[in-house]
Amino acid sequence: MELVDRYVYAVGRHLPRRGRADIETEIRSLIEDTLDGYAQKQGRNVDEEMVVAVLQEFGKPEEVAASYRSGKQYLVGPELFPIFKLVLTVVISVMSAFYLIGILIALGRAEDFWNTLLTIFSGRLPEYFSTMIGILGIIVIVFAVLERVLPEQAFVDDEDWDPTQLEKVEEPNRINRAGLIISIVFLVIFLIWFNFFPRFVGIYVFADKDSGFISVLVDGYQALMPWINLWWI
Repeated sequence: MELVDRYVYAVGRHLPRRGRADIETEIRSLIEDTLDGYAQKQGRNVDEEMVVAVLQEFGKPEEVAASYRSGKQYLVGPELFPIFKLVLTVVISVMSAFYLIGILIALGRAEDFWNTLLTIFSGRLPEYFSTMIGILGIIVIVFAVLERVLPEQAFVDDEDWDPTQLEKVEEPNRINRAGLIISIVFLVIFLIWFNFFPRFVGIYVFADKDSGFISVLVDGYQALMPWINLWWI
């Protein structure tokens, strides 16, 4: 019964890893027992319509998962966690991009490549990680406060829940073929770009008076290319 598998999988996504398998087994057993009872009572075999009715009776996966937790034993609950994850991803991505651009510009303008690289590793990288930890702490605190300040009604969805819209169960060992192909294509592009056309690797700056191109591969980069190629491959 695919719908049952998808429902149990959806519930498990809102549960901690510890004890998740036991709870999933228990929920599956309860659903199957309920379906057997419905089938005997109605005198017919279990079909998709019956499964949908039973799952609607059990309720939304996140509500079922919440019933197995005593109180709010978390900083950010399952209702706010998708938004929390999105905000965290966007903020860290933007900040990381700014830091990376700053590093590339510093390397491009450096007179002493190795000394500048050493300065970056000893100064900017620790600063980057401390900044990221600070941002993470602020975002966690904000969402933890929202978790406890917002009323329970803010998390209630009055729309009818449709079990047929549940996500399919992901196979943990399945390879994403499209993603793998895209990764290989971009890898080949970067290998060719950095190894055969290094003069075009840099940053284009558009300004009124200082428009131009800043190369990020200055003297000494050739010594790093074997290690960069190995890392990419």
